[in-house]
Amino acid sequence: MDEAYLSKSNTVVNEIGSSHSSTAREREKPLHVFIFGVFGFILQIFFSVGIAASQDILEETYVPTPVLLISASLPFFVITSVLPYFLLQVPQKALLAPVVFLSIVGVLLYALFEHVIIRILGVVVTSTGVAIGEVTFVSLSALYTDSAMSAYAAGTGVGFITGPLYYAAMTTIICVPPETTMLIISWTPLIMLAFYAVMEKRYYTSEKKAASSHQDVAYSPLFEENVTPEKRTASSWAQKRHLIMQNAHLALSFFVGYFSEFLTLNGVVTTLAFPDSPFDPRSHFVYYACVFMLGECIGRSYITILGLVHKTLTFVITRTWILSAILFTLLVFLTLCSWYRFIHTVWIALLLCFLVGLLAGSLYVNTYLVASVRETDDATGKAFSRAFLSVGPSAGVLLAGFVGLVLEPALRSHCIETTLFSEFCFTRSLHGWNRTTSCLQ
Repeated sequence: MDEAYLSKSNTVVNEIGSSHSSTAREREKPLHVFIFGVFGFILQIFFSVGIAASQDILEETYVPTPVLLISASLPFFVITSVLPYFLLQVPQKALLAPVVFLSIVGVLLYALFEHVIIRILGVVVTSTGVAIGEVTFVSLSALYTDSAMSAYAAGTGVGFITGPLYYAAMTTIICVPPETTMLIISWTPLIMLAFYAVMEKRYYTSEKKAASSHQDVAYSPLFEENVTPEKRTASSWAQKRHLIMQNAHLALSFFVGYFSEFLTLNGVVTTLAFPDSPFDPRSHFVYYACVFMLGECIGRSYITILGLVHKTLTFVITRTWILSAILFTLLVFLTLCSWYRFIHTVWIALLLCFLVGLLAGSLYVNTYLVASVRETDDATGKAFSRAFLSVGPSAGVLLAGFVGLVLEPALRSHCIETTLFSEFCFTRSLHGWNRTTSCLQ
């Protein structure tokens, strides 16, 4: 790493860590930081359990795994493409209600029904709720401090690892049926309503009103006197266009990183199982998801962990494209591993899945914080920037799903034709729910 880059990075670190975030951590109420962590945790535990359960949701079918990925990412892409432009005009409660309702209904659909179409519909419904929640919470954090955003990212990271660990433990160790495993957690989105009810509400208001009520938080006026609605609307859209151009390169690296991450997990490693591993093909994917989410958890949480060690100890990666480039390289490498079968141990595949998660988690939190540096004195601009950036990963995941429709069947077919152990060409049970070998003994 060259000196110029270190100098530039240290400048950003100081802006976020010392002059801004350390003060923010001192001024922000610990309850708010905790609540944002809870929001992220509950929201993402649903998403991560869905990933871990993807092979069980599609059990007894040859439906490509990327179909499930497309079903999850398409509503996410639509929501993140549209909602940021109207977010500030919608009451917070009106956004939170569908997050809770859709998350619960979606889980019930793919846990209680056996038909694969209804299960996929459940994934669509759940994803819609998660998408609304993601845009709502990352923008809402702009009204608090960067410590709230870091806590939200850390919460999503903990949710990412808790989901697969919970699912793996319940279905492969305790041997609880997958549908029961998902029903047990179906009620948890209600917790978000309880925490939202006790937190201090902050809104986008005029500068004068904001100064009298919350002096520690930077606000910007949405409405000014003596300005016609037409001029106000034109000014608002001009500001949005400016912020889009300013953050376009961050959205692009976000897109590439998440495309690589989700194609790797849902279109490549689903064709990598090893005869000499200590578990059966179906369990391979569960453990891939677990180590992937562990890496994601660490990557999303490291800034919060550093902040707990020391309030001014913060390291932000400003060149997020480096993380995206490494993620794309790992995608190519694992694709070659599946095609040529030149690695013969599951432990290498698990290590690479961990690295993918670690890099993707770091990309997530750093992208949002770099955008925050650019708009530290404008809560409205910060909220829109964060909401806009959420379209990058959703578009990347959607494209990964479409590419995976071709890539996963091609890798599986090539494996069947060229190896002696065709049952290890797919990490899915084709004989019904919960066919983990250890649960049949």
